[in-house]
Amino acid sequence: ERTIASPGVFVDDGAVVHDSILMHGSVVGPRAIIRKAIIDKNVMVPAGVQIGVNREHDIERGFTISDEGVVVVSKGAKIAP
Repeated sequence: ERTIASPGVFVDDGAVVHDSILMHGSVVGPRAIIRKAIIDKNVMVPAGVQIGVNREHDIERGFTISDEGVVVVSKGAKIAP
């Protein structure tokens, strides 16, 4: 919902993406949840991973979070399941 996905983006079954931007080559695995995020090029979001759901966890993973609460995952980032 309310998401912009570039060409070459794949969102797997059961994944939920809200208020986000997914750049070229991004892959969102099954049951992943992405909220209010910008996922840069060639990022693989593994199955079941949540981004934009728990601010503290996003900070621990080294993601940038804007003052407005937008989580930014940088190009080619490796996200642990």
